Amino acid sequence: MEAAKEFDVVMPEAAKKKHLIHEVFRRFDTDGSDGLSREELLQVMYQLGVPVNEEKDSEELFDELDADSSGVIDFDEFYDCKKCTE
Repeated sequence: MEAAKEFDVVMPEAAKKKHLIHEVFRRFDTDGSDGLSREELLQVMYQLGVPVNEEKDSEELFDELDADSSGVIDFDEFYDCKKCTE
């Protein structure tokens, strides 16, 4: 019974976290395409004050986040990124 109570407490928190991260993702997705382009990621980095070498740092980060190499970072890729969600 103890594990069931813990599960009930943890799941709502996980759902809340995912919802908040999705809201952040939607704000970053300025064109409403349900994916972040390289340009949108660069704008996010600037807005957050992340020191970035446009050519090198943003390209490396984008390629790391775009796990399926589709050319956009979808929500699942964004959510799965440990650097983004911690």
